[in-house]
Amino acid sequence: MTTQWIRERKRESEESQTHSDFRSCDDFLGLASQLNARAPQLLDEVAAAIGPVDDSAGVEALRTLAAQRGPGFDADMVLTMACAILLSQRPDLSTWRMVRQVAYHSRSLGESLGAAMSAHRRVSATAGQAYVTLAVLLFKALESGVLEAASELRNQDRKNAREHWRANRSLEEIWWGLRGSDFMNFEEEMRVFGVLSEIDLAVFQRLLGDSQDPLLVDAALLSAGVGAFTPRFAVWERCANEAPDAFAEDGSWNGSVLMPLLLLRCLLYTSRCV
Repeated sequence: MTTQWIRERKRESEESQTHSDFRSCDDFLGLASQLNARAPQLLDEVAAAIGPVDDSAGVEALRTLAAQRGPGFDADMVLTMACAILLSQRPDLSTWRMVRQVAYHSRSLGESLGAAMSAHRRVSATAGQAYVTLAVLLFKALESGVLEAASELRNQDRKNAREHWRANRSLEEIWWGLRGSDFMNFEEEMRVFGVLSEIDLAVFQRLLGDSQDPLLVDAALLSAGVGAFTPRFAVWERCANEAPDAFAEDGSWNGSVLMPLLLLRCLLYTSRCV
C-alpha cells in the first residue's frame, strides 16, 4: 500500500477538476504524436524562430507562425512544446532567458512549460539529461545571484528576503515560515526544478542538500510536490531520507536548511488536513 498524506488522493482529484484548462503532460504527448504523423518539421521550425522577445507582440508573432505552419493544431501548445525542445537543444542561461521572456508574455505558455518539458523528455533520448543540466545551472545561477528575474519588482523582493535571512539567520526564522519571503519569487525556474525532480531525484536532493539558501530550497521543494499545492508524500519521504544531518546529538542546529524545511512543510501540510 502506498503511503500518502491525508486526503492526498482527494486533493489531486480536486486540482484536476479545478484546472481543467491546464495542459498536462499527456496532452503534450498526444500533440507530439499527432505532429509526428502530420507535420513532423513544425516543432523544429517554430523552435528555430524563437529569439529575444520584448513584448506580447513578439509572442503573438510566434503564435501566428505556429498557426500558419500548422493549421488545425493548437498554436499555444505548439509554441510551448517548441520552447521545451529549444531548451533541450541548448540548455544554457541565454536560451533560458529567451524562453522565460516568451513565457513572461504568455500566461498559457508559462503555466504549461513544465508539462511540455515532461512530455518531450519522454519522447527524446537526450532531452532528460539536457533538462538536468539546465536545472542545475539555473539553481546555481539563482543561488549566486547571477540569474535575475524578468521583473524588477521580483528582483527587489528576492534581495529584501535574502537580506532579512542573512540578518536573522536562525531556526526560528525557518519555523516561522521564512518571514518576508515568497516562493513565487522563483516562479519561472520552479517549473524546471519540478521536471528535475521527476527525471533525477538524486541530483535534485544533492542540489538542495548542498545549498544554504532556504528561500531557494523551499521554492524547489514546493516545485517537486513537497507540501502546498501538489503534496506527494513519496517525494517528501525520499528527500527526508537523503537530507544531510541538520542537528547534533545535543539538539543544536548545524546550519543545514533542507531538513528543517522538510519538517516545516510536513507540519504545515498535515496541520491543514486534520
